[in-house]
Amino acid sequence: MSSRNAALWWSCFAALLFIQALPGSVLAQEPNWEANGSPIMPVSACWQGCDPCACQRPFSLQFTPYGWFTQMKGDVTIRNQTVRLDVDFDRTWDLIWGDLNFMFFGQLEANYDRWGLLVNGVFASFSPGGKIRRFQFNDDFTQTSLDTVITYELTALSDRLGGCYGARFEVLAGTRFNSLTSDVTVTGPRGNTVNGSGHQDWFDPIVGVRYRLPLNDCWTVQTRGDVGGFNWAEASTFTWNIEVALEYRWRERLSLMAGYRWLDIDRESGQGSMRFAYDVMTSGPMMGLTFRF
Repeated sequence: MSSRNAALWWSCFAALLFIQALPGSVLAQEPNWEANGSPIMPVSACWQGCDPCACQRPFSLQFTPYGWFTQMKGDVTIRNQTVRLDVDFDRTWDLIWGDLNFMFFGQLEANYDRWGLLVNGVFASFSPGGKIRRFQFNDDFTQTSLDTVITYELTALSDRLGGCYGARFEVLAGTRFNSLTSDVTVTGPRGNTVNGSGHQDWFDPIVGVRYRLPLNDCWTVQTRGDVGGFNWAEASTFTWNIEVALEYRWRERLSLMAGYRWLDIDRESGQGSMRFAYDVMTSGPMMGLTFRF
Protein backbone atom coordinates (compact mmCIF):
# COMPACT_ATOMS: atom_id res chain seq x y z
CA MET A 1 0.00 0.00 0.00
CA SER A 2 1.40 3.40 -0.96
CA SER A 3 1.92 6.14 1.62
CA ARG A 4 -0.97 8.10 0.11
CA ASN A 5 -3.34 5.16 0.50
CA ALA A 6 -2.13 4.47 4.01
CA ALA A 7 -2.74 8.11 4.93
CA LEU A 8 -6.28 7.84 3.57
CA TRP A 9 -6.88 4.71 5.65
CA TRP A 10 -5.79 6.28 8.93
CA SER A 11 -7.51 9.59 8.17
CA CYS A 12 -10.86 7.77 8.06
CA PHE A 13 -10.38 6.29 11.53
CA ALA A 14 -8.97 9.55 12.92
CA ALA A 15 -12.08 11.37 11.70
CA LEU A 16 -14.34 8.86 13.46
CA LEU A 17 -12.48 9.21 16.74
CA PHE A 18 -12.60 13.01 16.42
CA ILE A 19 -16.38 12.96 15.88
CA GLN A 20 -16.77 10.74 18.91
CA ALA A 21 -14.92 13.27 21.06
CA LEU A 22 -17.10 16.23 20.05
CA PRO A 23 -18.82 17.68 23.11
CA GLY A 24 -22.18 17.95 21.35
CA SER A 25 -22.27 14.31 20.37
CA VAL A 26 -24.64 11.90 22.09
CA LEU A 27 -21.58 9.79 22.84
CA ALA A 28 -20.15 12.59 24.97
CA GLN A 29 -23.32 13.00 27.04
CA GLU A 30 -23.87 11.23 30.30
CA PRO A 31 -27.25 9.40 30.39
CA ASN A 32 -29.73 9.86 33.19
CA TRP A 33 -30.25 6.86 35.39
CA GLU A 34 -33.35 5.26 36.82
CA ALA A 35 -33.51 4.06 40.38
CA ASN A 36 -32.84 0.48 39.29
CA GLY A 37 -29.62 1.49 37.55
CA SER A 38 -30.92 1.35 33.97
CA PRO A 39 -29.94 4.22 31.64
CA ILE A 40 -32.60 6.62 30.39
CA MET A 41 -31.59 7.51 26.85
CA PRO A 42 -32.83 10.59 24.96
CA VAL A 43 -35.49 9.75 22.36
CA SER A 44 -34.89 11.15 18.89
CA ALA A 45 -37.55 13.06 17.01
CA CYS A 46 -36.61 11.36 13.75
CA TRP A 47 -37.51 7.84 14.90
CA GLN A 48 -39.61 7.25 17.99
CA GLY A 49 -38.25 3.81 18.77
CA CYS A 50 -36.29 2.18 21.55
CA ASP A 51 -32.81 3.31 22.48
CA PRO A 52 -29.74 1.63 20.89
CA CYS A 53 -29.00 -0.38 24.05
CA ALA A 54 -32.44 -1.88 24.34
CA CYS A 55 -32.70 -2.48 20.59
CA GLN A 56 -29.75 -4.85 20.50
CA ARG A 57 -30.86 -8.41 19.76
CA PRO A 58 -28.90 -11.68 19.94
CA PHE A 59 -29.69 -12.30 16.25
CA SER A 60 -30.16 -9.74 13.48
CA LEU A 61 -30.53 -9.94 9.71
CA GLN A 62 -30.36 -7.10 7.22
CA PHE A 63 -30.23 -6.66 3.45
CA THR A 64 -28.92 -3.60 1.61
CA PRO A 65 -29.49 -3.18 -2.12
CA TYR A 66 -27.41 -0.24 -3.30
CA GLY A 67 -25.96 1.52 -6.30
CA TRP A 68 -22.24 2.15 -6.85
CA PHE A 69 -21.45 4.81 -9.46
CA THR A 70 -17.83 4.13 -10.35
CA GLN A 71 -14.83 5.32 -12.26
CA MET A 72 -11.98 2.95 -13.23
CA LYS A 73 -8.36 3.93 -13.73
CA GLY A 74 -5.28 1.76 -14.17
CA ASP A 75 -3.41 -0.56 -16.53
CA VAL A 76 -4.64 -3.74 -18.20
CA THR A 77 -2.30 -6.22 -19.91
CA ILE A 78 -3.64 -8.75 -22.42
CA ARG A 79 -1.24 -11.12 -24.19
CA ASN A 80 1.68 -9.05 -22.93
CA GLN A 81 0.24 -5.83 -24.43
CA THR A 82 -0.33 -3.17 -21.76
CA VAL A 83 -2.85 -0.37 -22.30
CA ARG A 84 -4.19 2.37 -20.08
CA LEU A 85 -7.76 2.02 -18.80
CA ASP A 86 -9.41 5.37 -18.04
CA VAL A 87 -13.18 5.34 -17.51
CA ASP A 88 -14.31 8.54 -15.81
CA PHE A 89 -17.75 9.28 -14.37
CA ASP A 90 -19.01 10.80 -17.64
CA ARG A 91 -18.07 7.66 -19.57
CA THR A 92 -19.65 5.46 -16.91
CA TRP A 93 -22.87 7.44 -17.22
CA ASP A 94 -22.86 6.88 -21.01
CA LEU A 95 -22.29 3.15 -20.54
CA ILE A 96 -25.11 2.81 -18.03
CA TRP A 97 -27.64 4.60 -20.21
CA GLY A 98 -26.57 3.14 -23.55
CA ASP A 99 -24.87 -0.20 -23.03
CA LEU A 100 -25.99 -1.71 -19.72
CA ASN A 101 -27.40 -5.23 -19.90
CA PHE A 102 -27.80 -5.94 -16.20
CA MET A 103 -26.41 -4.67 -12.91
CA PHE A 104 -26.83 -5.70 -9.28
CA PHE A 105 -25.24 -4.52 -6.04
CA GLY A 106 -26.29 -5.90 -2.69
CA GLN A 107 -25.11 -6.82 0.79
CA LEU A 108 -26.61 -9.43 3.12
CA GLU A 109 -25.53 -9.48 6.74
CA ALA A 110 -26.42 -11.78 9.64
CA ASN A 111 -25.19 -11.28 13.20
CA TYR A 112 -25.47 -13.45 16.28
CA ASP A 113 -24.03 -11.96 19.44
CA ARG A 114 -20.39 -11.14 18.61
CA TRP A 115 -20.25 -13.16 15.38
CA GLY A 116 -21.42 -12.13 11.95
CA LEU A 117 -21.55 -13.26 8.32
CA LEU A 118 -21.34 -10.65 5.56
CA VAL A 119 -21.86 -11.26 1.83
CA ASN A 120 -21.39 -8.32 -0.53
CA GLY A 121 -21.95 -8.89 -4.25
CA VAL A 122 -21.30 -6.74 -7.32
CA PHE A 123 -22.29 -7.84 -10.83
CA ALA A 124 -22.38 -5.79 -14.03
CA SER A 125 -22.81 -6.73 -17.69
CA PHE A 126 -22.23 -4.25 -20.53
CA SER A 127 -22.04 -4.22 -24.33
CA PRO A 128 -19.70 -1.24 -24.73
CA GLY A 129 -18.38 -1.97 -28.23
CA GLY A 130 -15.60 0.55 -28.85
CA LYS A 131 -16.70 3.28 -26.44
CA ILE A 132 -13.72 2.81 -24.14
CA ARG A 133 -10.51 4.20 -25.60
CA ARG A 134 -8.05 1.51 -26.79
CA PHE A 135 -10.60 -1.25 -26.06
CA GLN A 136 -12.85 -2.85 -28.68
CA PHE A 137 -15.29 -5.26 -27.02
CA ASN A 138 -16.42 -7.91 -29.49
CA ASP A 139 -18.81 -9.45 -26.96
CA ASP A 140 -20.49 -8.57 -23.67
CA PHE A 141 -18.20 -7.59 -20.83
CA THR A 142 -19.12 -8.90 -17.38
CA GLN A 143 -17.48 -8.21 -14.05
CA THR A 144 -18.22 -9.93 -10.74
CA SER A 145 -16.94 -9.27 -7.23
CA LEU A 146 -18.24 -11.25 -4.26
CA ASP A 147 -17.04 -10.75 -0.68
CA THR A 148 -17.79 -13.49 1.85
CA VAL A 149 -16.39 -12.72 5.29
CA ILE A 150 -16.80 -13.65 8.93
CA THR A 151 -16.85 -10.79 11.43
CA TYR A 152 -16.14 -10.82 15.16
CA GLU A 153 -16.78 -7.94 17.56
CA LEU A 154 -14.02 -6.95 19.96
CA THR A 155 -16.36 -6.01 22.80
CA ALA A 156 -13.67 -4.55 25.05
CA LEU A 157 -12.66 -2.12 22.33
CA SER A 158 -16.28 -1.45 21.38
CA ASP A 159 -17.00 -0.48 25.00
CA ARG A 160 -14.06 1.93 25.04
CA LEU A 161 -15.26 3.49 21.78
CA GLY A 162 -18.87 3.99 22.79
CA GLY A 163 -20.20 1.09 24.85
CA CYS A 164 -23.89 0.23 24.66
CA TYR A 165 -24.67 3.39 22.71
CA GLY A 166 -24.17 1.15 19.68
CA ALA A 167 -20.51 1.52 18.71
CA ARG A 168 -19.25 -1.76 17.30
CA PHE A 169 -15.62 -2.52 16.37
CA GLU A 170 -15.10 -5.76 14.43
CA VAL A 171 -12.30 -7.70 12.82
CA LEU A 172 -13.12 -9.58 9.63
CA ALA A 173 -11.61 -12.33 7.49
CA GLY A 174 -12.75 -14.13 4.36
CA THR A 175 -12.43 -14.13 0.58
CA ARG A 176 -13.21 -11.90 -2.37
CA PHE A 177 -14.11 -13.70 -5.60
CA ASN A 178 -13.29 -11.75 -8.78
CA SER A 179 -14.32 -12.59 -12.33
CA LEU A 180 -13.79 -10.81 -15.68
CA THR A 181 -15.32 -12.19 -18.89
CA SER A 182 -15.19 -10.81 -22.44
CA ASP A 183 -13.82 -10.96 -25.97
CA VAL A 184 -11.76 -7.82 -26.40
CA THR A 185 -9.22 -6.33 -28.80
CA VAL A 186 -6.81 -3.81 -27.32
CA THR A 187 -4.71 -1.27 -29.19
CA GLY A 188 -1.31 -0.40 -27.78
CA PRO A 189 0.28 3.07 -27.78
CA ARG A 190 2.12 2.25 -31.04
CA GLY A 191 -1.02 1.08 -32.80
CA ASN A 192 -0.39 -2.67 -32.52
CA THR A 193 -3.42 -4.75 -31.57
CA VAL A 194 -3.95 -8.04 -29.77
CA ASN A 195 -7.09 -10.01 -29.02
CA GLY A 196 -8.03 -11.82 -25.85
CA SER A 197 -11.14 -13.79 -25.04
CA GLY A 198 -12.44 -15.96 -22.24
CA HIS A 199 -12.51 -15.27 -18.53
CA GLN A 200 -10.24 -14.61 -15.58
CA ASP A 201 -11.46 -15.93 -12.20
CA TRP A 202 -9.62 -15.81 -8.89
CA PHE A 203 -10.10 -15.67 -5.12
CA ASP A 204 -8.35 -13.19 -2.85
CA PRO A 205 -8.03 -13.87 0.89
CA ILE A 206 -8.85 -10.67 2.79
CA VAL A 207 -8.53 -9.45 6.38
CA GLY A 208 -9.64 -6.15 7.84
CA VAL A 209 -11.68 -4.18 10.35
CA ARG A 210 -15.07 -2.47 10.48
CA TYR A 211 -16.33 0.24 12.82
CA ARG A 212 -19.85 1.62 13.43
CA LEU A 213 -20.17 4.87 15.38
CA PRO A 214 -23.67 6.20 16.23
CA LEU A 215 -23.75 10.00 16.38
CA ASN A 216 -27.29 10.05 17.81
CA ASP A 217 -30.51 8.01 17.50
CA CYS A 218 -30.76 8.85 13.79
CA TRP A 219 -27.27 9.07 12.33
CA THR A 220 -24.47 6.49 12.26
CA VAL A 221 -21.05 6.65 10.62
CA GLN A 222 -19.61 3.34 9.50
CA THR A 223 -16.32 2.48 7.86
CA ARG A 224 -14.64 -0.69 6.66
CA GLY A 225 -11.12 -1.38 5.49
CA ASP A 226 -9.46 -4.58 4.31
CA VAL A 227 -6.36 -5.80 2.52
CA GLY A 228 -5.65 -9.09 0.80
CA GLY A 229 -4.30 -11.11 -2.06
CA PHE A 230 -0.75 -11.44 -0.78
CA ASN A 231 0.19 -13.31 -3.97
CA TRP A 232 -1.26 -16.50 -2.48
CA ALA A 233 -1.77 -19.23 -5.13
CA GLU A 234 -3.68 -17.54 -8.01
CA ALA A 235 -4.67 -14.53 -5.91
CA SER A 236 -3.83 -10.88 -6.51
CA THR A 237 -0.40 -9.59 -5.70
CA PHE A 238 -2.17 -7.09 -3.47
CA THR A 239 -5.68 -5.67 -3.10
CA TRP A 240 -7.18 -3.15 -0.72
CA ASN A 241 -10.67 -1.81 -0.07
CA ILE A 242 -12.00 1.16 1.93
CA GLU A 243 -15.65 2.05 2.50
CA VAL A 244 -16.96 5.09 4.38
CA ALA A 245 -20.72 5.63 4.76
CA LEU A 246 -23.29 7.67 6.65
CA GLU A 247 -26.54 5.95 7.64
CA TYR A 248 -29.85 7.64 8.49
CA ARG A 249 -32.30 5.47 10.42
CA TRP A 250 -35.61 6.50 8.89
CA ARG A 251 -37.75 3.77 10.46
CA GLU A 252 -37.13 0.94 12.92
CA ARG A 253 -36.54 -1.50 10.05
CA LEU A 254 -35.44 0.87 7.29
CA SER A 255 -32.34 3.05 6.89
CA LEU A 256 -30.90 5.20 4.13
CA MET A 257 -27.18 4.88 3.36
CA ALA A 258 -24.76 7.04 1.36
CA GLY A 259 -21.00 6.79 1.15
CA TYR A 260 -17.91 6.25 -0.95
CA ARG A 261 -15.86 3.16 -1.79
CA TRP A 262 -12.36 2.56 -3.12
CA LEU A 263 -11.35 -0.90 -4.42
CA ASP A 264 -7.85 -1.45 -5.78
CA ILE A 265 -6.77 -4.74 -7.40
CA ASP A 266 -3.28 -5.61 -8.65
CA ARG A 267 -3.17 -9.09 -10.16
CA GLU A 268 -0.95 -10.82 -12.72
CA SER A 269 -0.99 -14.29 -14.29
CA GLY A 270 0.66 -16.11 -17.18
CA GLN A 271 3.92 -15.42 -18.95
CA GLY A 272 5.10 -14.22 -22.34
CA SER A 273 2.37 -13.96 -24.96
CA MET A 274 -0.17 -15.33 -22.44
CA ARG A 275 0.55 -12.74 -19.76
CA PHE A 276 -2.49 -11.07 -18.22
CA ALA A 277 -2.35 -8.23 -15.68
CA TYR A 278 -5.05 -6.14 -14.06
CA ASP A 279 -3.88 -3.17 -11.99
CA VAL A 280 -7.00 -1.03 -11.62
CA MET A 281 -8.56 1.27 -9.03
CA THR A 282 -12.38 1.32 -8.99
CA SER A 283 -13.95 4.08 -6.91
CA GLY A 284 -17.08 6.13 -6.58
CA PRO A 285 -20.10 7.13 -4.49
CA MET A 286 -22.68 4.61 -3.35
CA MET A 287 -26.22 4.89 -2.05
CA GLY A 288 -28.74 2.34 -0.84
CA LEU A 289 -31.50 1.20 1.50
CA THR A 290 -31.05 -1.14 4.46
CA PHE A 291 -33.95 -3.44 5.41
CA ARG A 292 -33.87 -5.10 8.83
CA PHE A 293 -35.69 -8.35 9.56
